[in-house]
Amino acid sequence: MKSINSSKKILIVTENFYPEQFKINDLAWYLRDKEFEVSVLTQNPIYPYGRVFKGYKNKLFQKEIVSNVKIYRVFSYQGENNTLVKIFRYLNFMILSSFVALFIGRRFDHIFGFNVGPLTDMVPVVLLNKIYKKDATIWVQDLWPDTVFAYGLANGFFSRKFLHIFSGRVYGAFQKILISSPGFEEDLLKYFKEKKPNITFAPNWADKSLNSDKKRILLGDDKKIQFTFAGNIGKFQNLDNVIHAFQSLTDEDKDKVQLNIIGDGSYLKKLKKIKVKNLNIVFFGMVERKNIFLYLNESDFLILSLRDLPVFHKTIPAKFQTYLAAKKPILGLIKGEVSDLINKYKLGLTADPEDTNGIINLLENCIKNKEALISSFSQKNRMLLEDQFNKDKVLETITKKIIS
Repeated sequence: MKSINSSKKILIVTENFYPEQFKINDLAWYLRDKEFEVSVLTQNPIYPYGRVFKGYKNKLFQKEIVSNVKIYRVFSYQGENNTLVKIFRYLNFMILSSFVALFIGRRFDHIFGFNVGPLTDMVPVVLLNKIYKKDATIWVQDLWPDTVFAYGLANGFFSRKFLHIFSGRVYGAFQKILISSPGFEEDLLKYFKEKKPNITFAPNWADKSLNSDKKRILLGDDKKIQFTFAGNIGKFQNLDNVIHAFQSLTDEDKDKVQLNIIGDGSYLKKLKKIKVKNLNIVFFGMVERKNIFLYLNESDFLILSLRDLPVFHKTIPAKFQTYLAAKKPILGLIKGEVSDLINKYKLGLTADPEDTNGIINLLENCIKNKEALISSFSQKNRMLLEDQFNKDKVLETITKKIIS
């Protein structure tokens, strides 16, 4: 093992970590390889199933070492992903991880917060910053409280007011902020009246491994045009409209296509009830991140869909970079940042996510002009892959931010 510089001790605080499949895993291994002493404060692995992974006991507190990274785990609140369970889960991690953070946090030089969901998960980072005066950085993946409002979890005046105040106190505690989408910056700056924070764009990257293996996996009939959606399956992925559009195709066009839905999530059961009317819609379930390229490589068009809500206009979902790495045309059924990128760099086609007729027209265009579209769009993404969403460059940017 390489020698460790004791002045470079980093604690990563995140609700999700290995064996769960998130970008923060790559950052932890990268920092380790750069001779940092890396520790992670997280909960017992539970995403996306709502129950602790096989091989883990849901203890109140436990420690393990994975690939020379020390992991501190706290109890996970298990249960089906309904609103009440989510609230208890958020509060559970906030409280338990805060206690552990105060106990172990004094020894670290830098605290790094990976904010991939509820902003409550960053309370331990704020505490270490305030109490022990620790250098702290946050990497914002979802913008609060906009995400909460989008999910309809805070409809009352007082609850919305509280979340605005809470978000301001948490974000306002950081002077070093990384954002996964440029659209977040304007909203975050509203929380800083005097000293403005140092905000840096650090997007999720495209994995290099996606095209490294020539193995094949059979999606279905090779003669059919393969449309694929991969990722979390919730109500905001707008797959109802996507499925309705496929079912509204002519019988002749239906025979030419197959819709592949890869992933798991809270909305999967309802989608499966819809799909029975069309046998050309196939659900593959959860696929390991390292194997997702096998499915994407066999696809003709990749679907990225999100409901038409303001918070999603500012968001660049992580699957966008994964789709880029697959070098396949992207069908962006989304408004805002991603739609603009697809059109600017000619990466595929876009349509209003709430306009079913527009989605149908887009699908008909793909069916009629498959070869021309694939030839036109498949190689347009090299600039984005090598520059803006380059893994090594993004990891270097994050590392410099942490130790600056």
